[in-house]
Amino acid sequence: MPSQAYLLGHFECLDWRPLQFVDLPSTLSCDVCAVIPETLLRLECYHWLCEFCYQSLVGSYRQCPLDKQWFRESEVVSLPIRVRRLHKLDVHCCNVTHGCEFVGSLEEMRTHFSKDCQFHALACKRCHSAVLRKDIIAHYMEEQCGVQNDLTIREDVGSEDNVANIAREIHSSLEDVASGFHAIEDRLNTQTEGIAATKSYVVSNAQVLRAIHDTQTFTSEGIAHLRTTLSSTEEQHRNQLEQANLVKTMIASNKETLTTLLGLQNRLTTSVDRLCDEWTHYSAKLQSVNGTNIAYFHVQGVRDLVKQAKEGTLVASIFSDVFQLFGYSARLGVEFEHQTGVIFLGVFLHICQSPRDSLLKWPFAIPYALLLVHPADEEKNIIYRVEASRMFGKVPECFNRPVSRYNNGIGNPKLCSLEDALSGGFVYEDAITVGVTVLGSRG
Repeated sequence: MPSQAYLLGHFECLDWRPLQFVDLPSTLSCDVCAVIPETLLRLECYHWLCEFCYQSLVGSYRQCPLDKQWFRESEVVSLPIRVRRLHKLDVHCCNVTHGCEFVGSLEEMRTHFSKDCQFHALACKRCHSAVLRKDIIAHYMEEQCGVQNDLTIREDVGSEDNVANIAREIHSSLEDVASGFHAIEDRLNTQTEGIAATKSYVVSNAQVLRAIHDTQTFTSEGIAHLRTTLSSTEEQHRNQLEQANLVKTMIASNKETLTTLLGLQNRLTTSVDRLCDEWTHYSAKLQSVNGTNIAYFHVQGVRDLVKQAKEGTLVASIFSDVFQLFGYSARLGVEFEHQTGVIFLGVFLHICQSPRDSLLKWPFAIPYALLLVHPADEEKNIIYRVEASRMFGKVPECFNRPVSRYNNGIGNPKLCSLEDALSGGFVYEDAITVGVTVLGSRG
């Protein structure tokens, strides 16, 4: 049975058109507004919502609008809708209500609708009835128009000739007025397009100015930090020179006395111990600022994720909590994707927004490795290396400073098949462990 839905964000020319899909899976559209967005969110009751409907719930109710069940934000699962999945669906022509029987993919239907479809409906300028464009000439010429027929009735009645002439004049005047309205409508459409273009230009310039401001702020903060570091280094160097001069003086004045030398040795030993303690203290602080160089994500419920991928969604995703990786905020994402009878396991790293982003170097250029961890033998770990600085030119949106909660993930969608993971012993107690580790320091 055909299902009506509305596209949003996938095909600009088809956005918000009511489309009749031949067989639309329930996991591709919002259960409330029937929109097919770029991302769906699954509540604990397994109802799917678009971002707009979900944000409305979070701000006011925190209950599913369909079954009134409460939900927790931490249990909500995000599922991106990939365009290639929509290409596999069959859809009726937008003119199906006017008699068009075409059925095909979205791309085929878009081409058919804009170039080949013969069932576009127009409004007759005389009788204002809906007429197919392919029939509009016959409608006028073969006396199918209601207004034209009314004007030819009772032509033999001489006493009504003046009334008919007046009616024709009024009709002609109305046509002129209608033409004037169409001309005004065309001008309004042109002005609307100009306003939209101007708005886009203003928004683009605002984004450029914001980027310039962020760059200036980052540069100013970096220069101030460098000045502070240089000043501190100079002060330390002066102190060290003073201490070295003092030691030389003490050695020259007390070299004849072994006791004095032993006392000096004890003082130097104490200073070294103090410096070691301070180094340990500052190293601990530096480690707390930069964050760890390796992180793991323990994924439970593998059977449920595989079942979800097989039963219609094709892709089941789950994400870790946000953690610190060499000073950057990040999270790990795991996907189970069903392709031609095979379940593939993919692992991705997403760079996330953080209050410290203005103090970090962008774009993210640290080389890292994604891991599928073997529970018993580290030498069997499956490793996928990512050279961020080399891949930035291909997918800059993955490594730039985040402008939303998190960037798109970068990794390997086919790190391992489920069959290999099972046979290799990577799945234990219905769970797997993935991880990420930094391969080297920033350039």
